[in-house]
Amino acid sequence: MNILPEISIDPLDDPFLRESDSQAVQNFVDKGQPIDPAVRARIRARADRVREKCFHRHGFVNMAHLLPRTTDDE
Repeated sequence: MNILPEISIDPLDDPFLRESDSQAVQNFVDKGQPIDPAVRARIRARADRVREKCFHRHGFVNMAHLLPRTTDDE
């Protein structure tokens, strides 16, 4: 009889995958190497999590409101 709950590890929280995904992004920026679609999907999912946390914490932020109202070229 197994009384321990099953542990499901989220691949987005895996430190090894996080590090390798970070390295893939650095290689893309530095050397122009393409990013694997699976890595791209994980990066997008992490960004969506962060965006969702920010939205729940701060609500909708109108970025246009934060921009200066006048510019020097007018």
